[in-house]
Amino acid sequence: MLKYSEKRICLPGILPGMMVGIAISLLLTGWGSSRTPVVSPTPPLPGVGNLGFADTGRLPKSTRSCLCDDAAASARAGAPTEESVQQRSLSGVSAILAGIKNTRRLLPIATKLSIKALLEWGEQNGLPARNLARAERKIKKVDRVILDGGLGDAAAVQDDRPREIRIGSGYAETLISDDEAVFLLAHELTHVAAQTGGLDGLIESASRRAKAAAGVETLDDQAEDLACDFIGAQVLKHFIDLHPTNEPKAERLLRTCGYELPSERLAHAWEAFCASYNGFTGDAHHLSQGLTVRALAGLDPELKAFVDRYSTTPGR
Repeated sequence: MLKYSEKRICLPGILPGMMVGIAISLLLTGWGSSRTPVVSPTPPLPGVGNLGFADTGRLPKSTRSCLCDDAAASARAGAPTEESVQQRSLSGVSAILAGIKNTRRLLPIATKLSIKALLEWGEQNGLPARNLARAERKIKKVDRVILDGGLGDAAAVQDDRPREIRIGSGYAETLISDDEAVFLLAHELTHVAAQTGGLDGLIESASRRAKAAAGVETLDDQAEDLACDFIGAQVLKHFIDLHPTNEPKAERLLRTCGYELPSERLAHAWEAFCASYNGFTGDAHHLSQGLTVRALAGLDPELKAFVDRYSTTPGR
């Protein structure tokens, strides 16, 4: 059984490199993937950058649809981040290989921080010490990051290959960002730890708290994925503290967790965000991006404060 962590890549400048990477990886794996771009004829509306997270949810459905189109169109003109500039300077194959190399480089620190976060939150949720010890041993055995073109823009771990984290070529391009790579690794390492069955209490607790604090209800497999995102967010916070940059912690954390800042409004995040408010709750394994952000904010007071700050600050 596969455990997935997905992140869609919708910016047009990334697609050519992704297709080259898939072609290369297909020669090794024999797997493939395809995607159909979404084109909407609805005319855009101005002013989406000044709307907050809650404000958008209260708009009529037809208006939200227009705002999504406006955000997608304006995203290409948004202020680029350091990672996006670096990404655009690389060819498709170079970006894919650089992302895989960077993820492999960061695996040791992600492993250390993931164990730290699981022990901390596992103890708070009353998990037996033996369960946490099994989870720690399981995580420490993960020592491989593998490019898998068959996964497209997703990453996965498999029960029968517990030492491997497999990354699709479409996802690999984003992992030149240290923050993205650490979050992805922590998410997948938590999936690996969950294979022991010893994290059930933590998973159930995260699901209950997300429903109580944020009104987000999860299906069975979605609950595990949410818990993995939660641990990923905790690991990323520790990593940001250890490796500060000129960018504020709040912005780094929010962007990587899927809450794009109004000043950037990247198309893929707004598409997922608007889809969640138009009734799309995700698939059998994952919440939609918008619901994931809402749930994580309900689980983590610090993250909620960051979301509230950027949701109510016009022009940020």
